[in-house]
Amino acid sequence: PFLIVPVMKLKTSTQRSRPATKDLQGAENWIRNKQFPGMAHFLAEYQAQESFPSGDVMMASLLAISLWEIGYKGLAATIVTLSGLGRMYVLAHHCFDVLCGCFLTLAIHRAGLALGYSVYHVEWWHAFLA
Repeated sequence: PFLIVPVMKLKTSTQRSRPATKDLQGAENWIRNKQFPGMAHFLAEYQAQESFPSGDVMMASLLAISLWEIGYKGLAATIVTLSGLGRMYVLAHHCFDVLCGCFLTLAIHRAGLALGYSVYHVEWWHAFLA
């Protein structure tokens, strides 16, 4: 919940175009070479100006932080990496959008730690720690 509001504010204020938008305008031919061209076309048609930051990577990073803190560091890194690469593969985000999504989540997490909260203070909602 605390990530959704900042993500939506950033998406509406920046209005950054998705990479798939160029294909829809006829400037590139990447979509036809993709395994899932329908998804890229949908994003370019209906969510064209919502590229920055990557909300999917932010949510993957949020999960990864919890996994990292309980000792599953390899799994945490894999989840974030594959999520970011997948979002770039389907032409949903630029590399900068993915990196910012990850780093914004880490910054919010660090701010929470500075205020005295940690992953162990959220046991009431976290399935891995309950």
